[in-house]
Amino acid sequence: MDVLHHDTRELAMFEKAIITYTAVELKAHLRSFLLQAITLGEESLRLAARMAPFGCDLSPVRGIRAADSALRTWVRAVEAQASEEYAEGTGAVLRLADIEGLSFPNTVPDVGFSADRTESMRWDWIVAEKQDLKAQTEVMDKLLGSIDFLTLEKGLQIEADGLAEKGKREAADALANFLNLTGYARKPTALKPKGLMFTLHYGGTKEGLDRYDFRGVLTQTADAIRIAEDETGIAGLGSTLNGIASELSQKVSHKDIPSRTQMGVPGLLSVTIFKNHSEFVMESSRADALLSFVAMYSTRELRDVHDNQRALAL
Repeated sequence: MDVLHHDTRELAMFEKAIITYTAVELKAHLRSFLLQAITLGEESLRLAARMAPFGCDLSPVRGIRAADSALRTWVRAVEAQASEEYAEGTGAVLRLADIEGLSFPNTVPDVGFSADRTESMRWDWIVAEKQDLKAQTEVMDKLLGSIDFLTLEKGLQIEADGLAEKGKREAADALANFLNLTGYARKPTALKPKGLMFTLHYGGTKEGLDRYDFRGVLTQTADAIRIAEDETGIAGLGSTLNGIASELSQKVSHKDIPSRTQMGVPGLLSVTIFKNHSEFVMESSRADALLSFVAMYSTRELRDVHDNQRALAL
């Protein structure tokens, strides 16, 4: 049945930009996709019966199971294509769940469930799959009639239009955390003659440094920095951060990292790892660009960055 699942995912591909689909076209596309899934499900049932004498158990996916799978796949395909088309490389993801006023099902819903199950759309489909494909199609059309495709059409346009900005906000928020600009800080971030200095709580002792977690923070931040680099025109920080993460991965996990171990590129972005924390230094002009990016897009409450004795308000 893996082959069937692979084929249905390919069928979910859209032939044009997702926001150019009208409500009528979206409904027709989903109807066609669901109908193909449940039709193939019935074919798989017949094939399973033919293969049974050979000792082959195909365990066909049909009826409501096929409908559930196809519905989830179609939703993921819409979200994936919209994200690819409109995130502008920021990594932002469009979710149908974020569309205001839209309640889009991921499975055949239990609408109006009652004790005798006479009002359950899901139960109706289970009953229908014991009958024939026509009965299932009638329940499918009932499901499609309950979905507000006009809200989906307009919501996709609105969400897609703001997706790149959403990605920049998410990147700025990640950078605000990394640069230690949010919440309480025992040692505030500061601009000094040798660059922007900030501290993270990861340390070099076995107890003080979860290297898997630290590497994850660095690689995720490198992705956020790449977005800021594209916006501001700076370069080198993301690749350097990935280099630090790679160097960390080469350290033996059950041994302490010697205190004051240095990684990175001095004069660009470097880190000194102490027993219970790590101190970063970032070159000033690139730091200024990142701070401007954070100030412009972050949704977080930011602390001031101190430039020696003069506070630079974000």
